[in-house]
Amino acid sequence: MDNNKKPLRKIKERPLLLLSLESYCVRGSSDDDDKTKKKKDLLPSRISIGCTVVFIFVLLVLVELTFRQVLISLQNLHPLLQDETKRNILARHIGVDALCCFVVASMGYNARHILHGVSWKNHSIFGKKNAGKLGTT
Repeated sequence: MDNNKKPLRKIKERPLLLLSLESYCVRGSSDDDDKTKKKKDLLPSRISIGCTVVFIFVLLVLVELTFRQVLISLQNLHPLLQDETKRNILARHIGVDALCCFVVASMGYNARHILHGVSWKNHSIFGKKNAGKLGTT
């Protein structure tokens, strides 16, 4: 047995779907020739980006079709729901647009620690820390 063998390095595999913040934080080691052995970030592959876009598109189409069927079953409850064009518009706005707004807002709320230092209260976004109130001298 040769004790001088380098241990196998573990590189976290890139996920196929980019649905969380952790899926963008894949780390890998640099080339073996680099003496500092710094770690560098790996960008998501084009395959994972494409799979994520297709997955989200199919999911949104399924949500819209589901809401269309729900509104078809409820078409006798209100005169607005009797027109097919209005039902399709409502299915798009309620099913897809509202769902997307909710998902983006919840993801932003869950990842708020990333922009922890950015605040309108202390104007740190402009480089002024703990500045006075706006309009005062």
